[in-house]
Amino acid sequence: YIQSNLGVAVVHGTLYPLAGLISNLSLLLAITFGGRMTIAQSITAGDFVAFISYLFLLTWPMMALGWVANLFQRGLTSLERIQTMLTETPQIRDSDSATPVPLTGTYIRIRNLTFAYPQQVVPALQGIDLDIHPGLMGIVGRTGAGKPPLCHLLTRLYPVPDGTLWYDGQDANRLPVAQVRGAIAYVPQDTMVFSETIAFNIALGKPDAAPVEIERVARAAAIHDEIVAMPEGYATRIGERGIKLSGGQRQRLAIARALLLDRPIIIIDDGLSAVDMETEHTIIGAIADYLRGRTCIIVSHRVAPLADAQTIVVMDRGRLVAQGNHAQLLEKSDFYRTIHRQQSALRK
Repeated sequence: YIQSNLGVAVVHGTLYPLAGLISNLSLLLAITFGGRMTIAQSITAGDFVAFISYLFLLTWPMMALGWVANLFQRGLTSLERIQTMLTETPQIRDSDSATPVPLTGTYIRIRNLTFAYPQQVVPALQGIDLDIHPGLMGIVGRTGAGKPPLCHLLTRLYPVPDGTLWYDGQDANRLPVAQVRGAIAYVPQDTMVFSETIAFNIALGKPDAAPVEIERVARAAAIHDEIVAMPEGYATRIGERGIKLSGGQRQRLAIARALLLDRPIIIIDDGLSAVDMETEHTIIGAIADYLRGRTCIIVSHRVAPLADAQTIVVMDRGRLVAQGNHAQLLEKSDFYRTIHRQQSALRK
């Protein structure tokens, strides 16, 4: 992919200057030889001027013809990629026995869940047993511990074996995929924002949201004060991929967008990595208050901001190694205690 793009850049960098050189060179030759012929009275001055005028008129259309041909080829290639995506067979499809059942998100159960990504030999998750109830749950662990794969399975981005994952007592494979996803608001690690206003980006999943609703979730995500400090407030355009916002602001905007969906389950997959630890702790507390009575799962590589969570799940190398509240884990888990001590030392 990189080599192909470099090749395209080389072609473009060569083609356009070369086309300009040929155009100007032809004009130089026409003036040189035409001028001599005019002086020698082989042609009249009017013929010479007319020829130069015609040359000017024909140069751009001929160059544009080559440019349009190149644009047409690129368009066909893009169309093929889009068609390939649209005709791609989904990895997860509803089973014949899938039956819609109202989901409240009051209980998620995982038993002996082992999972490996396609074309991967080493499992990303091994033998996971976990019960998730309403309230704030934190998932911590070092890089490569298996936190994102667990989020991907909870949001049904990949298939799971029968009898390993249940929502409200219903096997995940017996529920329509769209229904499960519709019960979950997911904030991924890579935040996607669009070159539109802040209000538009927050209300992306709920276009008819009232301004008061947008402001409420922005307050919960601790970004409201920064938005109103901007010259145009919620009408501020944030540029391509949110270039006018900091990384932390983009993440909090994505969290506000997820809160606005008002789903029974919200999963934030390391969505606060770009803010400092104190700010992360404040935001998590505000989110927990806003989502009181609902299930909120927050993935983080930092321990301290999750200290107030009812349950903290500790993962390492794809396995669940400990779970409990902050005080319990400090007492019984050497692994958790080590992470906490190392991060506390870094803060100091």
